[in-house]
Amino acid sequence: MKELTGLNFVMRERGSLTREVFEKNVADHGITLGPVMEISTREGIREAVSAGFGLSVVADREIGHDSRLAFVPITDATHAIREYAICLTERRNLPLIRDFFSHAAVWIGAAAE
Repeated sequence: MKELTGLNFVMRERGSLTREVFEKNVADHGITLGPVMEISTREGIREAVSAGFGLSVVADREIGHDSRLAFVPITDATHAIREYAICLTERRNLPLIRDFFSHAAVWIGAAAE
């Protein structure tokens, strides 16, 4: 986190969960970013970063593939985004829902490795 001090950033608008979590990490580490440009879409952020306007943060599951960009994990963040899949209790044993949760468990396990 300290290495981000003073660097230019391209970030989602206020109210974005990714931005909120990142700003908590910035505050926890006592750092100050350089100028911040706000853009309202992931695609816009990707293009702005590709054009050299600054760095950005994205949730690891939103990275996708773009050969113009290098993705570097932030390893010392104290806050992270948690995601949950939910359903009604009475629908949990329906074949489609059971299969979804089964596949989700495999996907989450692979992403954690």
